[in-house]
Amino acid sequence: MKPLKEKVIFAEGRSFLTYRRPEFKYDFYWHIHPEFEIVYILKGKGVRYVGNSVEEYSAPELVFIPPGIPHTWQSDAESQENDAYVLHFTDECFGEKWYTQSEFSVLQGLMTSTAASIIKDCQESEKLFEKTVNRQSLSRVSAFIELLDYINRVESRSLGSYNVEGETQNPLLEKIITWLNENFTSEFTVIDLADKMSMSPYQLRSTFKKHTKKSILQYTNELRVFEACRLMQNQQYTISYLSSLAGFNNLSYFNRTFLKVTGMTPREYRKVFCG
Repeated sequence: MKPLKEKVIFAEGRSFLTYRRPEFKYDFYWHIHPEFEIVYILKGKGVRYVGNSVEEYSAPELVFIPPGIPHTWQSDAESQENDAYVLHFTDECFGEKWYTQSEFSVLQGLMTSTAASIIKDCQESEKLFEKTVNRQSLSRVSAFIELLDYINRVESRSLGSYNVEGETQNPLLEKIITWLNENFTSEFTVIDLADKMSMSPYQLRSTFKKHTKKSILQYTNELRVFEACRLMQNQQYTISYLSSLAGFNNLSYFNRTFLKVTGMTPREYRKVFCG
């Protein structure tokens, strides 16, 4: 199966993207992107697909994925409480070839690796991830560097690599996903999007569902909920205000959708994860 090309969007002025992802279940979403990804599984179990590796997973585990390796986690049906930290960054997050400088040279092997790796004895990384999510400025960046150093020095196991040479991506699907990733906070209809893509609404729905296993509404709502989770870190934003910033124009619908995606109400999520 060809992986979908995912567009990772970094907030303006941020060198890396980090967030927490509590959900009822993790669906199969085989995707790929040119950024590094670090995933720390806090709760849940199921099957992990990384490159040419297919294994059962269970919490806790820490996985480091270099650019260009497709991956997904699919939780078991009986695993109804799933939670993970996710962090994305590029090899130029602190400037071109920053890891070749003497202060960071110890990380060069990690940054140039072409194979994913897993760490099972990884409890120390949870505190570092918490700092990257909940703290600001230099403290946040310091925790990120410490996390990379931790991954670099502790014992890990290779999950293999992946060669996508010669594979082709559906350019129309990539165009749809790119538009949704960049405009999910805007109000639009399937008819509007179909017109932009020069497709019929039926063709748009069937193409998207076939390749992503999700409806356009489901995919868009998940993007909006994840954006709401990010905005909740700002305690000055009311639930109603941040829901509108994330693209919801109805508070009741936002509350229902948020509960469906995360398994918590917005207020419960803010209390647990945002202090």
